[in-house]
Amino acid sequence: MILWWSCPILFIEWWYAGAYIFARIRLALSCILIPTIYLAYVDQIAIRDRIWVIEEPTCTGITMRVIGLGDLPVEEFFFFLVTNCMVVCGYFAFERGESVIRILMTEDGKRKRDDLYFDKTFDGEVATRSALSKKPNYQLVQYVVQSFSKSDSDLDQSLIKDFSVSYHALVEGSKSFSAALKVFPDHIHFDIIALYAFCRLSDDIADDEKRGLNERKELFRMLTIIVDDIWSEDMGLHEKVELSWSHLKSVVPMFGPVMRNLVRAGLYRKIPKDVIAELLSGYEWDLESKCIETNEDLILYANKVASSVGEAMLCLMINRADKDLQKSARDMGVALQLVNCARDIITDAKIGRCYVPTTLLESTFVPDLRKSLLHDPSSVPLTVYSHLALELIRESKPYQESAKEGISKLPRMYRRPIRSALRIYMGIGKEIENEYPGYVERDVFLKGPQFGQLD
Repeated sequence: MILWWSCPILFIEWWYAGAYIFARIRLALSCILIPTIYLAYVDQIAIRDRIWVIEEPTCTGITMRVIGLGDLPVEEFFFFLVTNCMVVCGYFAFERGESVIRILMTEDGKRKRDDLYFDKTFDGEVATRSALSKKPNYQLVQYVVQSFSKSDSDLDQSLIKDFSVSYHALVEGSKSFSAALKVFPDHIHFDIIALYAFCRLSDDIADDEKRGLNERKELFRMLTIIVDDIWSEDMGLHEKVELSWSHLKSVVPMFGPVMRNLVRAGLYRKIPKDVIAELLSGYEWDLESKCIETNEDLILYANKVASSVGEAMLCLMINRADKDLQKSARDMGVALQLVNCARDIITDAKIGRCYVPTTLLESTFVPDLRKSLLHDPSSVPLTVYSHLALELIRESKPYQESAKEGISKLPRMYRRPIRSALRIYMGIGKEIENEYPGYVERDVFLKGPQFGQLD
């Protein structure tokens, strides 16, 4: 009887998303078996205590004694198993369908935002942008129907590969931020991933010590030209300047996928040009190896590389934010950057970077401390690192409080993920404080219980 009504549903779900489910088989089995065993155990207790009774004509008399549930009829266990299979496979089928529909919409250049559709691609040589009129709702139904007729191999694999590049840039580049991403609403995931991957790309170009300074400056110049082109009204700027696409693609393989995702997400419409320009000016600071002399220099740098990202994130969440909310978003960027600097003193020193202000270094009364940091980080006592980190954490506290105040003004759907991101970094700060007078490097924090900060 159970098979009679469940098999058609399971067949449809597997036919539609079988390959998708099989690729995540361990997760799928966990989602099925854990609630099945829990429900079976609770049901056995209820039957044993005669809270309810299973009529004999409806069961075979066989129990689940083999797994220690001697009072549970096999039909009950099978019912829980099949029901959970339908629920879990249904969820994966929905997830797969949503992904396929987004790919189909992107293939057609119809990613919807506000009342316009935009399509803009960098395929290596050509860049175009087109605005199409708002499409009727029946097109969504067409995409749903198409999703049933297309296998994964029928989809544009270049779109999937591009997304994979940006996604892995996020996961591998920031364990803290990828943890926070999990509690953002699904509809904003692609935008956030595209933004982060662009930040990662820009930072890598500026920081890659394997390349000579002149080569990095030239790559960064080309990146700036392309960004100006994307945010311009007339898509012709890149044709008026010398720009070697083949060179870009060969030396920076992730460049093409990241920039294509940036335009597919329509970030050029959602984030003001001056915000992106401020972000890039921060990477130029690194490129030119400017020295941070005072706390004011450090805050200025944090505004460039982190507050700009905070404001960009705010633009993705809210079309028009008031000045108080913008200030809170920017203050959160400063707070997170100061925690980053405190956590990464040794890590940064190993690649020739020092974001600790000279005035703070001098307060330790250690002679030539900056030189020691950059040339032989291991020669500096851990107590010195701990002192510097602690001062940076203390500097971040007022900015953390400002960020907390702003979170309550966000739309409800964004409060939890932003609060979680802030708590993750506050947790890192507390670990640094708890380690005093010791100091641990970045990798230790990446293994810590950061998911416990997600509420």
